Amino acid sequence: MNVLKKVFSFLKKEAFYVVLLLCLCAVAITAAYTAKKHAASNKSSQKQIAQNEYKVNENSSTNEMPNADLVKNEAKKQESSKKAEAKTSQVSNVAAVKFVKPIANGTISREYKETPFKIETLDAFCTMKGISVKAAKGTSVLAAADGKVTDVGESDDNLIGCYVEVTHSNGMKTVYSNLDKNVKVKKNDVVKQGQQLGVTGDTAVSLKKDKIAHDLGFQVLNAKNEQVNPTKYVSFK
Repeated sequence: MNVLKKVFSFLKKEAFYVVLLLCLCAVAITAAYTAKKHAASNKSSQKQIAQNEYKVNENSSTNEMPNADLVKNEAKKQESSKKAEAKTSQVSNVAAVKFVKPIANGTISREYKETPFKIETLDAFCTMKGISVKAAKGTSVLAAADGKVTDVGESDDNLIGCYVEVTHSNGMKTVYSNLDKNVKVKKNDVVKQGQQLGVTGDTAVSLKKDKIAHDLGFQVLNAKNEQVNPTKYVSFK
């Protein structure tokens, strides 16, 4: 009984401090629980943010690839379009320039050949450029198409003699050789189709005793300055 009395007496005297201690313990427990819950919430939020960032980056990467492909495809289309336009333009230019016979009613007396052939009067094999168009000496030689005279002269090649070179709008050239020295045009003259350039002569000295001695030498060169068969562009029928 004395013990109980002492306890009750102590509690009665120290009740304020006991209650205060219990309140402090309750506050401490509540604070610890709240802090733990807040930490768990922060960790969950950070994890969610990281997942969202990963999804955004993944979506961005996924979207970038098609965009890059679209850019490449568009570039390829533009390049293909430019090539097609250039090709069409080139074809149009070639088609736009139409050639006529350089000798009115002229016929071919020597066919186009890329290999050497024998010239009987020389008893030798030679390579001649272009073709020969049959003509009597002094026959008018006409421009096969509109163009500009880019060269006039007398060649060191005895199979060519005096010549006139005309460059046309599509970059092709026509060369008229074995002309009389008295040509009718000069370098840089602009000529029209059918305009007289000169007359046939016998300035290709190696051919003077040949059957084509007075015939016109006629060459056609493409835009790359390569010899081509004139009959592809001029009909002699």
